[in-house]
Amino acid sequence: MRPLPITILCIALFLVGALNLISVVLSFFHVSVGRALWILVTTLAALTSFCGLWRMKRWGVFPYLGGYALGVLRS
Repeated sequence: MRPLPITILCIALFLVGALNLISVVLSFFHVSVGRALWILVTTLAALTSFCGLWRMKRWGVFPYLGGYALGVLRS
């Protein structure tokens, strides 16, 4: 059974990922193609890690933490 905090986290992250995909489609008109593709690739990688978290797989934690660390370092 999946713990409740992980369930809530995964649902919230899936919603954010879906909104991010929508923003990528809309941003093709306002930002460079390279930037839009970067956002698309990182969003798809994040959604893959969220699937791993949802299925309670260990491999889902590492890309999630790596993406979080990259986000912190990039800020």
